[in-house]
Amino acid sequence: MAVNAVAHTGPYGKCTAYEPTDTYVQVHCRYNNRVPNLWYFTDQGWIYSGYFSRSYSSVPYCSIL
Repeated sequence: MAVNAVAHTGPYGKCTAYEPTDTYVQVHCRYNNRVPNLWYFTDQGWIYSGYFSRSYSSVPYCSIL
């Protein structure tokens, strides 16, 4: 994950943002929002896929939304 990455409380840029506490995160699932943008739900919160240097295509889609 990029050093300047921002975590959010939900999978949209308008959701409250905060700095993650670590540059290493565990990705739990992925979600395409209505924009459509790809987001990952991690142990640090929701993080936009553009902050990652690789794709996590093997991670399942989120079923919580």
